[in-house]
Amino acid sequence: MNFTGPYLVTREVVAQMLERDVRPGLVVNISSISGAGNAGQSNYAASKAGLDALTRTWSLELALHGTRVAGIAPGLIDTPMTERIEIWQSLRFPIECDFFTGRTVSVDGDANF
Repeated sequence: MNFTGPYLVTREVVAQMLERDVRPGLVVNISSISGAGNAGQSNYAASKAGLDALTRTWSLELALHGTRVAGIAPGLIDTPMTERIEIWQSLRFPIECDFFTGRTVSVDGDANF
């Protein structure tokens, strides 16, 4: 679900975008800071690391078609207020910055909750 779901959905959506020549296009993957590794969560961490790799690979493959690909990797969110603010700001950046592609942004405040 953490890898195959986004892979299959994005594959179908991008096929439609290419067929309709949608330009510019943007795909945003929601990953997790656990993609860098997290003790006791090897399967989850591997799926999120795979999604981060898809973000980079798809950005290379889709660039010629005018589609950018970005990733957001949230960490633990301490409060309901910061949950909305922090994640939205990290999503807003790739939407507004036409130069951003192929990277996953970690949003965790470097905190250890």
